[in-house]
Amino acid sequence: MIKRQLIGKAAIAITAAMVMLSGCGKDADTDATEGSISENTTTAESSTSSENGTKGDTKGDDKTDGEKKPVTEKVENGFPSYTSDTSLVPTGETVRSFLTGEWINDTVGYRRPLAVMINNIDAGLPQSGISKADVIFEGQCEGGVTRLMAVFQDYDDIDSIGSIRSCRDYFPFLAAEYDAAYYHFGQSDFALEFLSDPELRAFNGMNGKYNYVRRTDRVSPHNVFTTPENLVTAMVSNKVTTYLDEDYVAPMKFSTSSTPADCPDGEKCITLETGYAYNNSYFKYNEKDGLYYRYEYGEPQIDEMTGEQIAVENILFKMVPGEQYWNGSPLYLLTGEGIGLYVTNGTAQWIKWSKEVDGVNTNLGCNYTYGYGPTTYTYEDGTEVTFNQGKTWVCIYEEEDKGNIKIKSK
Repeated sequence: MIKRQLIGKAAIAITAAMVMLSGCGKDADTDATEGSISENTTTAESSTSSENGTKGDTKGDDKTDGEKKPVTEKVENGFPSYTSDTSLVPTGETVRSFLTGEWINDTVGYRRPLAVMINNIDAGLPQSGISKADVIFEGQCEGGVTRLMAVFQDYDDIDSIGSIRSCRDYFPFLAAEYDAAYYHFGQSDFALEFLSDPELRAFNGMNGKYNYVRRTDRVSPHNVFTTPENLVTAMVSNKVTTYLDEDYVAPMKFSTSSTPADCPDGEKCITLETGYAYNNSYFKYNEKDGLYYRYEYGEPQIDEMTGEQIAVENILFKMVPGEQYWNGSPLYLLTGEGIGLYVTNGTAQWIKWSKEVDGVNTNLGCNYTYGYGPTTYTYEDGTEVTFNQGKTWVCIYEEEDKGNIKIKSK
């Protein structure tokens, strides 16, 4: 496996009654728009020096681009932990987050991230906790519905995450780019080929072991929620280390300056229409705070826990061939190379991506190539993209639909 090195409850009360899940059998994970894909309940738990701006050392210098390293406080949440001889050991020092490039205390920055599958159909809104995610991936399931995978490292102020939905086969490999623990509630039959892989650290909530809850104010299957403590406890109970390894290498290269920069050869981008037809999602740039605010289904996308609209500094599109399995489920191969789009600071620029192949699966009717390592993003001249500090939204997108993306100057 390619390792990566770190460079880097103010919530509203959920008043609806919740019912603890016991060990349940098969829970159909279908929406009318998603087809009749089956959800197998088989669990897949595993047992098992430079500054940001380059991929390297976790600590860096006291100053970066004239900015003094701030003092940050240790975070002690009382969650269980599990470490090995190769785990990073937090000491309360300030480091760069490998997820955002921002300064953060190493008691947070050395944590193994939590990657959680999140419902994104309108019946499952509003979501809870995702405004706190450092990175959010979006990709299609059946019928054009998109599903999210939220990646968290700074999760201490989160009371509830959800609603949680099932896995599609390409999402665990996106989580692996961050060495994250991966959480889902059921999965497609195709995903079963991979979820027992210990490199993916996958945890299926349908086995009833991890204290997921069903809220009674929502209908199934849109009512499954959990907490960060439950997710961390799942890691510990399966002897998955809760801190990253010492040889961890960050998947993204961030600027060392907190002052955001334009794309070097970018065009103006105030409104970005994603082209996802089912939810009609788009982002709107706010020049005052430098954030892109997310909209879908004709409304601002809101986090139920905070009441805040989802907003990010960076948006990425990774274009992949739009293949399908026999039942219409997307077959997205994330390895090889292709084109992408980077949007930040009111600008947008087409870029390239590449990702190494670590293995091939031939049991799904094709040569399914996969990789655990990071995706590298470069400009046309081969220079690696340096991302602005902050949160990132990544769309896995069919390259044949590239023309549906609209970059607007107002």
